[in-house]
Amino acid sequence: MNFITRPKPVRILTDTLMIAFFFVVPHFGVMPIYIYPVVLLFICWLYLRLFHESFNDIGFRFSDLSFKSLLVGCLLGAAYFFFNYFLLGPLLQKLLHLPSADVKDFAYVKNSLPGYLLILLIAWVLGVPYEEIIFRGFMFTSIRKMFGSAKLNFIAAGFITSLLFGFYHLQQGAGGVVHAFIFGVVVTILYKLFKENLWYLIFFHAMYDTIAITAIRLGYFD
Repeated sequence: MNFITRPKPVRILTDTLMIAFFFVVPHFGVMPIYIYPVVLLFICWLYLRLFHESFNDIGFRFSDLSFKSLLVGCLLGAAYFFFNYFLLGPLLQKLLHLPSADVKDFAYVKNSLPGYLLILLIAWVLGVPYEEIIFRGFMFTSIRKMFGSAKLNFIAAGFITSLLFGFYHLQQGAGGVVHAFIFGVVVTILYKLFKENLWYLIFFHAMYDTIAITAIRLGYFD
């Protein structure tokens, strides 16, 4: 996507409304965690079809799936988790007095093996693919197009998308927002590094969440 044509004003408006829709709806709690990703991804697909587009046009292609993307994505996800846990997190706490992310919503995994396994399954199959397709796929692509052929459109779209991703985790408190924002910046860099292949991001994100949830189960996070 080296040359990007700025969309018409109507498309900019509808894209903006859809971004707001995908940002807000999951927080209403009207649908279970194992339902809303399917429903909202279907709505995203329908919206793209209105403009004769598909998930391919926002970077999600099954042809990009490979063992390399699985291996590299998982290794980088694990590396980032430990970097964040041992270095970045403590540094932010020391410099900014930033509290840790509030993970009480996942506290039940400490006492429930079925709950732990179920949340991991949901993360890998639904939650993480949903977030990457919507944030780094639909939102990023839409915002990037709004900047047209500007040289900094990738950086601008990456920053705005990461900011949205940060506030998407507002329920985790200030610490969760900041860490999610930084996470968004990191995956945006990976998106550029791996030539806009969303599979690397999906596996990176899924492995990070797997270790984080496992750490909660083992009592490393309150």
